[in-house]
Amino acid sequence: MTLLITLAQAAIVGDISEPVQFELAGTFARIFPADEGHWDVALGAGRGIKFQTVDDDLGSVSQFEDALTDQGFIDIAVTPCPDGGWLVAGSGNVDSHNDTLWAYRLDANKQVVGNSTVVDRQQNANTNDMVAICTNTVTGVGWANNFAFLDDQAQVTGTRSMSEFLMGAGMVVVDGLVYITAAGGPDPKNITLVVTDGNLDVQDTRTLEVDVGGDRVYWPQRMLKLDEDTWVIVSMGRDNSQFQADEGNVYLHFYDASWTHLETTQISQYEGPLGCMRPWVSRSGDTLMVSWDSEIRPYGVRVTMGGVGSIDTADPADSGDSGDSGGPGDGCGGCGGGSGAGLVLLALPLMLRRRRIGQSSLFG
Repeated sequence: MTLLITLAQAAIVGDISEPVQFELAGTFARIFPADEGHWDVALGAGRGIKFQTVDDDLGSVSQFEDALTDQGFIDIAVTPCPDGGWLVAGSGNVDSHNDTLWAYRLDANKQVVGNSTVVDRQQNANTNDMVAICTNTVTGVGWANNFAFLDDQAQVTGTRSMSEFLMGAGMVVVDGLVYITAAGGPDPKNITLVVTDGNLDVQDTRTLEVDVGGDRVYWPQRMLKLDEDTWVIVSMGRDNSQFQADEGNVYLHFYDASWTHLETTQISQYEGPLGCMRPWVSRSGDTLMVSWDSEIRPYGVRVTMGGVGSIDTADPADSGDSGDSGGPGDGCGGCGGGSGAGLVLLALPLMLRRRRIGQSSLFG
């Protein structure tokens, strides 16, 4: 039975479904819109990645199927590409902790068409919690303070150093500009937004206000433009004294076109010391699908929005100039993979906490 929590007051977030646990253990659960009424779920499992199709209620339409198996992945990042295929990145421990990073391009049938070793057994590389992006404007993978541009065979065409720390960061392209969401430091209380061109040259930097009622906001791993006046970012938030390791709760943060903070909605409701990790959000119409994992058990919820218009937000959002992706050289512009035991039960009924703040964000 699905429990829906309906907000009485006018707000962007309307209903939030009871969390659905996916049938397979794994981490880095990522949900993407597919054809009408269906969603693709990507999951890090078996040291590789698996895919499944679900319906609008997150019910199984197909079983999880292997795309990449026993690749040595610890952490993963996955994103759809404009050609209908996928870009997958995985970190691994070969000679030392998080010393290797691999990239794979899959076609629309989830078959490998190319791959490369982006980082090869480099000590202190910090390849975990990487970010992947695959658009007509820019394609590649970022980790720590580095970004590698990739072609359509997942071969490295160029690299560059980044001022932003990309571990647990998000990247999305809108109107030919790259929006990067990153945490502001080791114990940040806000989100850093960096806007770049296709070569990742910085055009603007802003500090975005959040309201998680705690000590830390982190892993802002996904940003979406909902309409001409509204953006959303998913992140984790926590009181450092309440949760263990990197665990906390999932939040959605909404902003207007001037980056004024409109509202923050807490999606998961863990009370600690066990919590969840690795948040994600995707959108189709007035529906947001939010996912995370807790104790290697992946979950998803359906969030219904109101008062938000619609733009073409097919994943990936990229209305920039078309052309070959890659680096400047070819003319284009710590949490591990999950270990532990036991199933963490969400407190039921699922509670919802929201805050509304009318102050403007700081401008860079």
